Amino acid sequence: MKPVLYLAGLLVFAVAPPQRATALTLAPELVQQTGDTAVRLRVAIHLLDVLRIDDADQTAFVDFALWVSWQDESLANPGAPARFFRTNQIWVPNLQIMNSLTLTNRRVDVVEVDENGNANYRRRLVGTISIPRDLSDFPVDEHELRLAVVAAGMTRDVGLVIDERLTGQSDTFSIQEWDVGSGKAEISEFVAAGESFPMLVYEWEVRRKIGYYIWKVILPLAMVVMMSWVVFWLDPKQAGPQIGIAATSILTLIAYRFTLGFLVPRLSYLTRLDLFITGASVLVFVALVEALATVSMAEDRPALARRIDVTSRWLFPVAFAAVTVVSFWL
Repeated sequence: MKPVLYLAGLLVFAVAPPQRATALTLAPELVQQTGDTAVRLRVAIHLLDVLRIDDADQTAFVDFALWVSWQDESLANPGAPARFFRTNQIWVPNLQIMNSLTLTNRRVDVVEVDENGNANYRRRLVGTISIPRDLSDFPVDEHELRLAVVAAGMTRDVGLVIDERLTGQSDTFSIQEWDVGSGKAEISEFVAAGESFPMLVYEWEVRRKIGYYIWKVILPLAMVVMMSWVVFWLDPKQAGPQIGIAATSILTLIAYRFTLGFLVPRLSYLTRLDLFITGASVLVFVALVEALATVSMAEDRPALARRIDVTSRWLFPVAFAAVTVVSFWL
C-alpha cells in the first residue's frame, strides 16, 4: 500500500503546474553566479527632472532613472514566471554614480529575472550631484551637465552597452531659471590608480534664462547710471543741484550693490555681470568728478565748463554702450 501512495504522490508533483518562485524560497547557493566570465551590461539613463541648480555650491538636484540588464544563465528557469530577488541574493553589477552627493533610491531594491535568465535592475535616484562649472559668462552662460556611471569594484569582467530604447530625458522640467536642452549618452573609460573601468556618461545642455537678470539687475543699474547724466544738462554755476544729483547717484549705486549680493553667485573670479557692474560704477563715479570739475570752472572758465558738459552728453552714453557690449557680447 505504501509504495502505491508514494508513486501517486510523485505523479501529483510531476503534473502540478509550476508555482511562482520568489527569492525568499530559493537557497542562496542556487542563485549565485559563479566563474569569471565577462558579462555585457545594457545600461540606460533617463533624466526625469531637474529641480534646482546651485551656482555657488556647484551642485544640481536631479531626478533620474537608471536601468541595467544582463543575462545570467545560472538563473534560467524555462517555463517559470518572472522571479524577483533581493540584490544580496544574486550577483548584481556594482554601478557607481561618480558625481553623486546625496542620491537616494526611490524604488524597491529588487532584481527581476525572467525564465531565460535575463535580469533587469531598475533604480530611481533623486538627490544632489556635483557639477563643476566655469561661471565666467554669468548670466549668459551655457553648460553641459553630466551623470557618470562607472562599473568598478566587481569580481567579474563587464562591458557596458547603451540601451538606446530607454536612454533619454523628459520633455518638460520643473526648473524655471534654466532652459534644459537635449542630452546624449556615450561609453568611455574611468581611470583610477592605474586601472581603467568602463563608464557611461550622460550629458545634457542647460542655458540660463537671462530675463530675470535683465529686469532685476541690469535695467535698474542702467537707470542709476542714466540718473548721473542729468548733471550734464544743468548750468555749471548751479553747484548745489549738480553735486546733489551726482552724490545721490553714488549713494544709490552703493545701496544697490549691497542688494546685488543676494542675486549673484559668490565667486572668487569676475563674471560678465561683474564687469558690467564695475563699468557702470566707474561711469557714475566719473560723472561725479565731471560735475565737481565743471562747478570749479564755472566762475573763471564758463565756456570750457559748458563745452565739457556738452561733450559728456554723448561721450558717457557711448561709453556705457561700450561697457554693455564688452560685458555681454565680447
